[in-house]
Amino acid sequence: MPVGEHATADVDDHLIGTWRFVEQDAILRDGQTTRPLEDRAARTLAVLCRRRGEIVSRDELLAEVWQGRIVSSNSVAIVIGDLRRALGDDARRPTHLVTIAKRGYRLNAEPAQPPEIEAFSGHQPPDRAGHRYVWGVAAAVAVLFGLLMVGLPARYSQLPELVVAPVSNDTGVASYQPLASALSAVVTDRVARFDSIRMIAPEAKAAAHGAAPALQLVSHLILWNGVPELALKATDGRTGTVLWSGFAAGGAAELAKSTSQRLDELDRRLDPNARRHNR
Repeated sequence: MPVGEHATADVDDHLIGTWRFVEQDAILRDGQTTRPLEDRAARTLAVLCRRRGEIVSRDELLAEVWQGRIVSSNSVAIVIGDLRRALGDDARRPTHLVTIAKRGYRLNAEPAQPPEIEAFSGHQPPDRAGHRYVWGVAAAVAVLFGLLMVGLPARYSQLPELVVAPVSNDTGVASYQPLASALSAVVTDRVARFDSIRMIAPEAKAAAHGAAPALQLVSHLILWNGVPELALKATDGRTGTVLWSGFAAGGAAELAKSTSQRLDELDRRLDPNARRHNR
């Protein structure tokens, strides 16, 4: 049965990275962002979704989408290019729509499990941004903050505050967001074990009207020669003075370990015996 003749009840939505393809309406939706698709682009994507993970030849797409009409030799390639632009896919290193030389096209299957940090190797972008992965990391961070606030000694409330901001994805590549979220959890976990400060979230500090400025730790995920690195900086909220900065490098697979090592340096810098700026 041609794509356009499927009954409405049989039409499903398809998750492609952070996008949801609503086949019935021929649109891509990501949160509040909606992108309409041209009819042939929507029908082509529908075919690829139904045969996800398989190679679909150019002739098969012509037969099912164009239904025998005479078209130019690059018609399918043009539609695939349009779909890549709509999905934000890089034609040179596609995450979703892959061209298989002399065989056809394939829509990559969703991974069975969220990728670990080690999956992000070298300069290749991860296979999928993954809403479940990002929300899972966020939930873990929230639980960690909650546990830290239970049963703490009174001395803890007297320690200087360190506001820890989530890692900002400054790579310009949306598919690195899961890595930035995972590194946020790494930073939170390591700073929570500092003995000389009291870690708080930015939103908690904003809610404390009239509170004195705190120390601030910001982190930016960047690309250096195509390889992800984490730039960290601690500043004095009263003066804006940079107290410490460091880079966690070594490629994505090593970033968690490297980030913890850099934060060890910050821990030593903030030790009460060395931190004269708070006296």
